[in-house]
Amino acid sequence: MDKNSKVLLGTIVILVVIVLGANWYLGNIVEDRLTESLELELKKGDIPFDVEYSRVVATPLLSQVTYHQIMIKDKDYNNGFISIDKMVVKLPYQDSFMLAKEDKLKELHGLVAKIDNLKVEDSLEDLSIGFEQLSIDYKGQLPLKRLEDDFNPLLQDKQAIAISFSGFNVELPDNIREKLSSAELENKLTKIDEFIFDFDYNPAKKEVKLNNYKVDSPLFFAEASEVVHYNGNSLEDLEITDISGEGTFEFKGDGVEFGNPETTGRYTLGNITTDSKFNSSHRQKLIRDDMTNPKAVWVESIKNIGDGEYNFTLEGFKAEFAGRLKEQLSYNPLVFMGGIDLSNLALDELTVDYKVDNNNINISNAKLNSSILDMEVAGNFDINREKFSESSITTLTLRVAQLNDNLAELVSMLEMRMGQKLPRDGEDILLNLNGTFANPKIEGMDI
Repeated sequence: MDKNSKVLLGTIVILVVIVLGANWYLGNIVEDRLTESLELELKKGDIPFDVEYSRVVATPLLSQVTYHQIMIKDKDYNNGFISIDKMVVKLPYQDSFMLAKEDKLKELHGLVAKIDNLKVEDSLEDLSIGFEQLSIDYKGQLPLKRLEDDFNPLLQDKQAIAISFSGFNVELPDNIREKLSSAELENKLTKIDEFIFDFDYNPAKKEVKLNNYKVDSPLFFAEASEVVHYNGNSLEDLEITDISGEGTFEFKGDGVEFGNPETTGRYTLGNITTDSKFNSSHRQKLIRDDMTNPKAVWVESIKNIGDGEYNFTLEGFKAEFAGRLKEQLSYNPLVFMGGIDLSNLALDELTVDYKVDNNNINISNAKLNSSILDMEVAGNFDINREKFSESSITTLTLRVAQLNDNLAELVSMLEMRMGQKLPRDGEDILLNLNGTFANPKIEGMDI
């Protein structure tokens, strides 16, 4: 090794030693100050809880602080507590310097918090909630003082937040667990394997972006992303100008059964899957004065139907009733007139696939298979956004099959009252419709 290389290497080693030494020295100072500040804050009478921890480790080089073995207890409640094995908190350097200088933050420009093994326990309620890992990552500009009176300052700067956790679990009280029919059902109801929420806000682009929303659990799976553009500078006058996104949802019943047929009914959970892609450029106010008016909300939702593709499938749901419960339910007019068999009420399949494109809705496949009847629907509609009743039915085919005896008799009575038969294809009722929503016409019938 030549002389210059040795000098360079020696310089690097010295710099590393200086940096690590400074980090250790400053870390000890920060740890002492943090411990002193926390103890002073916790001694104030207006704090309703006690906080204990085994040790605190500061790493100025990384602008982070690590707390170990945290225990939080309510001063007025002795039966519950929150415990954390380890919590790492990291601030941007500018916030760390301000906090060290003034012991208070006026603005927050970022925060990363990582928590290991968080537990919330209540011995009185026999309830426990836990997270294996919990993470929060915030970047932006949060004017802490100004937010006390007004949330509009949040809209003035870029904001980004990502929240995630894994290993979520709820330990239910014994009296609730006893009512569940199986360990499989309890597992589905009490666990979440993964959760992600990743959100960006950009006022310069007037854009709100949901980068990723994800929930994965034994009972259901959901994942979505979305982009919203808007006009306006305050919450009161914000107007959505366009919105687009896509999402997937899956309910995983997997045939799990619960309930007693004679007391509550026995239910079999099936599966549900949905997929959607959508895009709407129809303007709508974020905060409206008529939100309590269902008709106004319905009319506005029709006007704002966006382009997209939607798929929905449900299958394998069942209900069974017996004994006095079955007898009581059988008095319901819908049950005895429809001839519904309460000992085996099944929804084998419900499928809907449709597409919206420039005021046109096309239903490519809609199917219902059940213990009461089977039905298939396909159609095409042109939507009038301003006057929904004048929307036109280009084509609509409705096939109804496998009617039980009671429903078949009701159809016969309806045909007698109309004085004409419903069109049929063999044993199936087959209706072809056109016209408008306000005045639909059935081919082959004079009504």
